[in-house]
Amino acid sequence: MNPIDLSRRIVHQTRAALAPWGRRYRAWRACSRPLRRCDPGAPSISVITANIGGADTFPIMLSDWLDFLGRKPLEVVVVDGGSDAQTVAMYHRLFDNGLIDKLYLMKSDHPENHRYLCFIQEYYAGVLASGDYIFSFRQDTLPYRRGHENWVDESISLMAGDPTVFAISGSSPGQSPLGECGDGYWCLENTSENFALLPRKHHVDAMRICHEFWSSGWRGI
Repeated sequence: MNPIDLSRRIVHQTRAALAPWGRRYRAWRACSRPLRRCDPGAPSISVITANIGGADTFPIMLSDWLDFLGRKPLEVVVVDGGSDAQTVAMYHRLFDNGLIDKLYLMKSDHPENHRYLCFIQEYYAGVLASGDYIFSFRQDTLPYRRGHENWVDESISLMAGDPTVFAISGSSPGQSPLGECGDGYWCLENTSENFALLPRKHHVDAMRICHEFWSSGWRGI
């Protein structure tokens, strides 16, 4: 084994050995701090989604998610990734009826439209939003608010009280939970846009790399 390969192997093994300790430290740091709350006033909320298809189901799910929000949002922003004519007609009906405020349609053969480039649509949805906070949802995820009617005010007070809290999400923690941090909340190392409430600035900053990636001109799909 040449010196370069040996050095890379040592670095790889060292990182692998330290990874569990790094995760334990992050878990201790995230979960041991107290939850802080702050009255944010009356911030505006933009409801956003990146979607494709669902001409029959999307209006129903949009209505359910707006009911789950429990209040009238500043706006509803929909970015579509190349749906058929039936779905597009459905969007226009919702737009005409005031249920969609901003609509971005993408042709199915557009270079930005690919199953591995859906993050671009999510980036656009956040950039098009104007609210102080973004409420992201997916039409294939069912909301459940029973017993948590004040979840929006509670969530915003937590994020206002601690700016390092990136988002409040209700999706499955998957493989990333660091641990319970009190009051029924868990610290995660990921945020799912299937359901998330977060400051718009956090969303734009996190997704900016998508714009930089696409603007670089690299097309390795």
